[in-house]
Amino acid sequence: MSMDTPSATFTPTYTTQQLPDLTVSAISDPTCARDHLLTSERDYVKIRVIVRNVGRVSTRSFGPFSVLVNLILGQRRYSLDEWASSFNGVIDSSSTDISNLNPNAEVKLNLAIDLKGNKNFGVEVIANAGTNPIPESDTINNNLIQGFSVICV
Repeated sequence: MSMDTPSATFTPTYTTQQLPDLTVSAISDPTCARDHLLTSERDYVKIRVIVRNVGRVSTRSFGPFSVLVNLILGQRRYSLDEWASSFNGVIDSSSTDISNLNPNAEVKLNLAIDLKGNKNFGVEVIANAGTNPIPESDTINNNLIQGFSVICV
C-alpha cells in the first residue's frame, strides 16, 4: 500500500514595503525638429518620457524591466518597433530596457518620431511591460496616455 507524503513548496512572498513601485510620471509635450542630415529633409517630434520608482526598494534584485511605448493614431496602437519597421518612423529612441532603478530615482527616455504627416496622435507608456514583469507593490500607476495635436512647420 502506497501513501503519498505531502511536500512543501516554497513560494516567495513580498510585502508592499519590500517592492519597487514604478510609475510613468510624465510625457512631455512634443517639440518639432527637422533633420537636415538625411537626403530628404523630414520633420519629426521629440518627446521625453519619465519613469520613476516611488517604491521603497531598488529594482536591481528583481532584474531588468522594460518600458513599452505605443504611438496611437486613430484607433490603432503602434509599438516603437512596429512604427520603425513598418513606416521607418522612429528617428531615435533611448533604450526602453532598464537594468536598475533605485528608490525615488527616475529614468528619462528620449524619443524622436516621424509622424508621417499625422497631426493628432497619442503616446501610451507602460512601465514594467516586458515578458517577465518584476513584482511591484502597486501596478495601477504603470500606465499613462496623453494625446497631442501638433503641426510642424
